[in-house]
Amino acid sequence: MAHAFDIRRTMFAALVVLAVLLPGGVVTAEPTADVADADVRLDSRQTAWQGQTLSFDGATAVEAAADAGLRQVAESDRSFTLYTVREDDTLGQVVDTVTLDPSGTAVIDTTPLDGRYVLVYEERVVHVDDGRGSLGESASTANLSAAGWTVTTDDDDVTTQFDDQTADGTVALDQHTDAQFAGQVDLPAGTEITLRLHNDGPRPVLFSVQTTLGAGGRFDERLDLSAVRSGTVLNVSVSLNETTLATATAVVGGDDSASEMSQVASATRQTDETIRSRTQTTIPGFGITVGSVALVASMLALSVRERR
Repeated sequence: MAHAFDIRRTMFAALVVLAVLLPGGVVTAEPTADVADADVRLDSRQTAWQGQTLSFDGATAVEAAADAGLRQVAESDRSFTLYTVREDDTLGQVVDTVTLDPSGTAVIDTTPLDGRYVLVYEERVVHVDDGRGSLGESASTANLSAAGWTVTTDDDDVTTQFDDQTADGTVALDQHTDAQFAGQVDLPAGTEITLRLHNDGPRPVLFSVQTTLGAGGRFDERLDLSAVRSGTVLNVSVSLNETTLATATAVVGGDDSASEMSQVASATRQTDETIRSRTQTTIPGFGITVGSVALVASMLALSVRERR
């Protein structure tokens, strides 16, 4: 009886080993340490800053081309080719080879890169959406404007937009304890940037916030501006690795504050003009009618005295 139990136990252990080793088994490979330490995920739609490490998952692309699971594909068949992209959005020169680890992910070090690039697998373009690659059209004939991505150190290549900007580009900020300061930077999700708001007036205001970009390069911070006077003008900057990407002017209180200040100034001018007008047409201590009667009476009295 005990012998039969040992046989069943051995068979169960063998089945578990097969489940692990065969394609589609219950255990999946973990990403390597380099992938886990990557700065951001590669995205064909966004610009990367030189020096960032970009991760991407190419398992789907490999499996689609090989029509097999990733673990059935040899390491030599998990290699992608990195090309430059020409100005006319066609395929350029070979730059490097990028090989997926057993988990299907890889890391690209952008330190030696500067310009536009595209990944190619089995002569087909690889589109990367938030770190996940998929096969596209033939690389030799494709227009690479959508699949290509940029590595740069030039702030002119990075677009920054602030929420709540007026027609002249001024950023409107609310005057309260939870004022929103938000916008979008054309850099991959996960990029760390520094937001700075300051002025150099008699009552200096300074906010410096480090934040991480979310999906689509979005940032959204809350600031306590309740103690900042309405109408205060602040200089705003966005920087990465001490390189300024964008600057703008912000007004605490926004358009409403500017409008209110304009209305107050206009009302003050009208009040001053009204007071001056009334001063010229009235006599102190009397209304307009009483003052006129008093003036006529004074003139008659003077005329009577002269006749006498």
